[in-house]
Amino acid sequence: MKKALLIISIIFALTVKYADAQKNLSRNVIIFANGDTLSSPKITGNKALTNQDGIVYIDKQNSRQKLTACQIREYYLDNEYFHSVMLKSDNICRLITYEVGGYVSFGLSYTSNGDMNFYVKKDDEVTSLEKYRYGLKSFFSTYLLDFDQFYTTYKVRLSYDFKTLAEMISAYNAYKFPDKYVFEKAKNKEKGRIGFIASTGMTTTNLTGYFKDDLKGGSFSIGLDRESRYSRCFAVHMPLTYNIASVKSSNTSIHWSTINFEPYITLRTIPTKKINFEIGAGVGMFYSLNSYLDVSKLPESDQDKVDFTKFSAGPNLSVIANLDRKLKAQLMFTQYQVKSSAIKQVSLDDTTVKTYTNNFRLMISYYF
Repeated sequence: MKKALLIISIIFALTVKYADAQKNLSRNVIIFANGDTLSSPKITGNKALTNQDGIVYIDKQNSRQKLTACQIREYYLDNEYFHSVMLKSDNICRLITYEVGGYVSFGLSYTSNGDMNFYVKKDDEVTSLEKYRYGLKSFFSTYLLDFDQFYTTYKVRLSYDFKTLAEMISAYNAYKFPDKYVFEKAKNKEKGRIGFIASTGMTTTNLTGYFKDDLKGGSFSIGLDRESRYSRCFAVHMPLTYNIASVKSSNTSIHWSTINFEPYITLRTIPTKKINFEIGAGVGMFYSLNSYLDVSKLPESDQDKVDFTKFSAGPNLSVIANLDRKLKAQLMFTQYQVKSSAIKQVSLDDTTVKTYTNNFRLMISYYF
């Protein structure tokens, strides 16, 4: 029995090893411009190294080798097949993978920072769409003679993103040759990204309870945001920031020092112009690091300052302007309620106060 199990285990291990070898062989291949082929190379998937301008792979001596787009005819990596294409109008080589085939083909390439550039191919000539990103309809009206007639039935606003363009090209092929092509939906290819954010703003705090007062002052925050885009119009943001604010009145003051986690969902219009807008809403929370109410001027107080509860949650609303593919300007509103500890420690009455804090922030975000 033990021998049988051992034999089965060996056979299974060899089968898995062989399958993995076949899998690597079929996925990673480089075909050089002269026709030579390199099978199972270790091609790095890091877009900073392998992108539209060239690839980096590890040779048998474990050394890093770099090839430009013009030195390659094509290569396979992780189920994607990239062709080296000479863009005659720009006189440069690009490594492009085609996602839609037909009378008109649609392809994309990746830049060194992970952004996508898009292309169309007709009659064996490839045209980059990057220079037409804000004039796509005008471009296609001259590129395809019957495009205007097609567009009266398609009626989808064009924008420079993968899903919009891939589906439009697929729909056009099916429109022009209905017996040969069928329309296919495309999956969104936009990935998550990290951004650096900083803000300045105005904070107002209303006190109720043991005494009432209205305070206001400035605020500042800095942190990181994780943006995950699930479609052309829908995204989830998860910003984590360090915030400080100082609000005052003639009677007292509050110092806020908090760590804020304020996720929100955004909805944007299909981007057809250089600047497009999003609206967002969510629920956030903060953890108080060193926030306190200064009560040294209150004659009935038996201490100089009192702390607040550590945690609070509240809503947030945003209006966002996408200035370009990496830069955003955002107006964000947040609201939190917290409770102080007792102002008079020796008292039978409730000497706490509740704060209702509104924060208006102008945020600048830069995404990598």
